[in-house]
This record gives sequence, structure tokens and C-alpha cells, in this order.
Amino acid sequence: MVLAVKFIMAWVILTLFFAWTNFTVVDVTWISLIIGVISYLIGDLWLLPRVNNTVATVADFGLAAIVIGWIAIQWFGMDVNTINVGLIFGSAVFIAVGEWILHVYYQRKVLKQPI
Repeated sequence: MVLAVKFIMAWVILTLFFAWTNFTVVDVTWISLIIGVISYLIGDLWLLPRVNNTVATVADFGLAAIVIGWIAIQWFGMDVNTINVGLIFGSAVFIAVGEWILHVYYQRKVLKQPI
């Protein structure tokens, strides 16, 4: 369930941020799926039980920025300019905020850790 929420959250955020670029729905779906799976496996299953929410959220921000930026530039040939870098980091910030909220839920309901 957490993985599905991560995917949907990333998809909505990326769709809003990249609506006026040449990204298609399929492109956004692939990026969202990659971010969701990697952040779930590394961030939620491995990192979050070992550190606090803040560290895991910062890691998720970095992961989202790197994955979105790398895929946008390498796979889709996005130009590196101020607007596109702003789109990449802006979407990573919103994904990190959503991850922070998901981490609180995950720690309470799945890991049964006090917050």
C-alpha cells in the first residue's frame, strides 16, 4: 500500500510540475515508478528503521532530485537551464514533503515505532 501511495504521489507531483514540458504521461509514469520503488526499498525498508524521519526525508529528497534530473537530462534530453533545474528541485521538494508525511504513517502503523 505504501508503495502505491508513493507512486501516485510522485505521479501527481511530476504531472503538475512537468505539464508544460515535452514529457508524456508514459514518461512521468516511468519516472514515478522508478522513484517509488527505489525510495520504498532503500528509504522505507532499509533506512527509515535505522534513522529518524528527517534523515530519511532528506535522503528521499536527494534521491528524487537525482533520479528526476538524471532521467530528464539523459533519457529525454532536457536542457540544463534555470527553469528546468527549478522544476527538478521543486518537484523533489514536494515529493520530500509527501515522504515525510508517509514516513510518519509508516513508522506508526507498519514499524510500530513511537514518534
